[in-house]
Amino acid sequence: MKPRIISSSAIYKGKVFGVKKVTFAEGSSIFTRDIITHPGSAVMVPVVDIKKGRILMISQWRHAAGGLLVEFPAGTREKGESFAACARREVLEETGYSAKRVIRAVKFFLAPGTMNEQMELFICSGLSRKEQHLDRDERISVFTTTVKKAVEMALSGGIKDAKTLASVMFIGHVYKDAGLFKKYFPG
Repeated sequence: MKPRIISSSAIYKGKVFGVKKVTFAEGSSIFTRDIITHPGSAVMVPVVDIKKGRILMISQWRHAAGGLLVEFPAGTREKGESFAACARREVLEETGYSAKRVIRAVKFFLAPGTMNEQMELFICSGLSRKEQHLDRDERISVFTTTVKKAVEMALSGGIKDAKTLASVMFIGHVYKDAGLFKKYFPG
C-alpha cells in the first residue's frame, strides 16, 4: 500500500538542493521524514577510443568526503535543462572534450532513503578536444585509463564514489556483452 502524504513543507532552500519535511500515513501509523530535494543530475562515461576501451576519468577534491576522489564527470541539471543537455554541458566543462554522441544508458536514485535526486548515466563518444570550463571552486584533473583498469580500481577500493562505481560496473559489462556494445557504440 502506498503511503498517503499528510503534509509537506520546505524547511531549507539552497543553491543546489533543498530540504522538505514530509509527514505521511501508512495504515494507522504517522511518520515524518526530512527529504533532500534535488533537480537531478547526469554522469558521463567519456570514451576516447571505443575499440581499445580507453576512457576519461577525473580526480577532484571533495570537501564533504574530505579527500581526493576518482570519478566520472557529472553535474547537476540547470533549471529547464534536460538530462542529455546537462550531460553534454558537463562533459565539456569538466573534461574539456565535447561529445558527438551522447547515449542515455540508465536512470537511478543516488540515495533514495534521504533524497529524491535522480541521476542519468550517459555513454559519450566521438570526443573532440576543446577547453575545460571549470566552476570557480573546481580543481579537476583529467586522465585517460581503460575500462579494464577502471574496473580493477573499483574492485580494489580505489574508487569510492557511488555514481562512479555504478558507472564503471555498467561500462565494464557493456564491454563484455556484444549486444550491449553494439547498442552503445553503433556503427
